[in-house]
Amino acid sequence: MKHLGTFLKTTMLGGLFVLLPVVVLVYLLRQVFQIAVGVATPIASTLSKAGIHEPQFPVLFAIALMLIVSFILGLLAFAPGGKAVGRCAIHAVPGIPRD
Repeated sequence: MKHLGTFLKTTMLGGLFVLLPVVVLVYLLRQVFQIAVGVATPIASTLSKAGIHEPQFPVLFAIALMLIVSFILGLLAFAPGGKAVGRCAIHAVPGIPRD
């Protein structure tokens, strides 16, 4: 019976360590998506007032906006200044493996 208790405990903890990051990721993505839709809606209405056709699906517009921002941030991360900021962050936070 001791082995069964150990098995159940380790299985439950293993499941928790897998499930917890997934739940946190879904929560954070939901928050980012709500912010993106909130930012994209006024932009879409401004574009429609400027004579540009308003997007039929503002959610797709928000996704496109998130992809564009991610691409720009990726470009900045690979720039020399971005690499310097990354090196400073690695040295500032303990426990991050260094190359």
